[in-house]
This record gives sequence, structure tokens and C-alpha cells, in this order.
Amino acid sequence: MESNIKGLVSAGHEMASELKAECGAVDMRSVAKLISDLATQLEVQLVRANALAEDHQRAIESIKQADSAVKLAHEKFSALAAENAGLKAGHSYFSYGSEHNFEWHKTAEEAIAAAEAAIDDYRGDACDGWSEEVESICWGVIIQQATKVGERKKRKCDRVSPWIERVCDYELRPNIETPATDAFLAEIERKAIRKFINSIEHILRDKLSPYDTEEMLEAMRIFLEEQSGEQK
Repeated sequence: MESNIKGLVSAGHEMASELKAECGAVDMRSVAKLISDLATQLEVQLVRANALAEDHQRAIESIKQADSAVKLAHEKFSALAAENAGLKAGHSYFSYGSEHNFEWHKTAEEAIAAAEAAIDDYRGDACDGWSEEVESICWGVIIQQATKVGERKKRKCDRVSPWIERVCDYELRPNIETPATDAFLAEIERKAIRKFINSIEHILRDKLSPYDTEEMLEAMRIFLEEQSGEQK
């Protein structure tokens, strides 16, 4: 289409020039002017069409970039959600208050009900004012708990009481790996450090010499790169 319009523009201008040169009649000159004007209008429309095409292409590229960003964000948050679901799956729940016992529950609903019941206990005495202890009431997911590990028979080198026959240790289990969450938090930390460096740059330039400023900024950038490398 563009080549056709260019051809019409060129042909129109050529025809107008030929008519002006070869025909002396006024009406022919008017025709020549009309053709020239039409060719000029075609040329203007071609420029506009090209500009619109460029804008359209830029819009398409912007949409593609936005779509890629949305997909990337969706992938990251899907990974975070999967890790969060994995942490909760198969785990028990608890409720607690400083004036109530620590209680284990099989479901979140049971833990919430116990916490709300504890609040109700304080509510019954609220006519004399709420107790500050009410703010200690909470419930949550038990992610890890102390678990017996390495149980074995007592050895002569073990420093334990004589009546102890077996020894062991305790660790928080299960071991938890959350690569998506760790990467997400690391990225937030890197952005915070970059923002801090940018925010103090003008202060450094105002207080220090140009050499000292660049040296300090470079040291901070190197530190940021090293931190990024360690977290990959």
C-alpha cells in the first residue's frame, strides 16, 4: 500500500509539472494545480499513515512487554503460593494466650475458634475495662517443632548422669527450603539497597570530594553485586 501511494504521489507531481510546462491554457493550469494539490495531500496522508504505523508498532511492543511482565509476575507469585501451601500442608495449628494454655489443633478453624473463645473470656469482664493480656491471644501454623534426633546408646565419653542409658538431641524439623520466597525477599533487599545508594549519592557529592564520592559509591555497588552473587 505504501509503495502504491508513493507511486501516485510521484506520478501526480510529474504530471502537474508537465501540464504547467506544456499547456498554456488557463483551465489546463488549473487542472495541473488540482493534480498537484491532490498529490500533496496523498503525500501528507502517507506521512500520517507511516506515523500511525510506528505508533501502532510501539503500542504492540508495549503490550508484549507488559504481557511478559505479567506472566513473569504470575510465575513468581504462583511459586510463592505453592511454597506457602506446601508449608501449611500436613502441619498442625496452635492457639495461645498468656492466661490460656498453648493448645494444638488439627485445623485452622479449630485454632481460630479457640482464640475467639479466649477473647470471649476477656469480653465477659470488659465492663471493668479490657485486660492487656487479651492482646497476647493468637493462633497460627506450626511450621517446625523440636524433634528428637540421633538417639543412641550411651558411650563412656558422654557426660550424662549414671542412670541415663540412651542419649539424643533435638532439632527443629522438618527442614524447610523456600527458594522462591528467598529469591523474592533477596530481590526486595537488592532494590532497597539500590534505592538507598541513589538517595545518599547527592549527599556524598555535597560533603565529599569527587574522588572520595566515586570511591564510596563504587564500594557500595561492588557490595551489592557480591550480595546478589551469593544469593543466586
